[in-house]
Amino acid sequence: IGSVEFVTNHMKKFHNISDISPLNIPDILFPFAKREIMRVSRDNLWPVIYSHDKLFVKADDQIKGYADICTPKSNIPFSNRYLVSEVIDINTEWRCFVRNGKLLDMKCYSGEFNIFPDVAEINKMISAYTEAPPAYTIDVGVNTKGETVIIECHNFFSCGLYGFSDYRYLLDMFLKAYHWQINHSK
Repeated sequence: IGSVEFVTNHMKKFHNISDISPLNIPDILFPFAKREIMRVSRDNLWPVIYSHDKLFVKADDQIKGYADICTPKSNIPFSNRYLVSEVIDINTEWRCFVRNGKLLDMKCYSGEFNIFPDVAEINKMISAYTEAPPAYTIDVGVNTKGETVIIECHNFFSCGLYGFSDYRYLLDMFLKAYHWQINHSK
């Protein structure tokens, strides 16, 4: 349990796992993005970038890798895969904590704390994500249209808690996420 760097170093040293891919937005959850979104290879990135004024580009093959709003003039660091999406305005961002397919809590981590996401929409995301780890987070935002949109998902092995401290579930979530990561990285 610790920072991304600590956990990934531990995984490499004790389990010979050197490449841990982020969950980002699983394909099954693309409809919940409510914006244009796609996965592209390095070879296909620039044609996509040149076809738009600006896009949000994120490395899709490394946790906490490159992420920024890009234009055709941007200098984008090398990655093999990218998650690319339309840029949207978000009023507030929330981290949702999920264990065994059940939403346990939500914590505001950016923006207006009094603009709440649609819990029913979040539960639809959780239900749709059938291949999810047993413990994970879904980051959601409320856009300027008032829609609850997915931002990204994280396995629970290394993520900010933003005040989530339910002692009944925390240790179990860390352990399940850790073992899931080991089994899904081999």
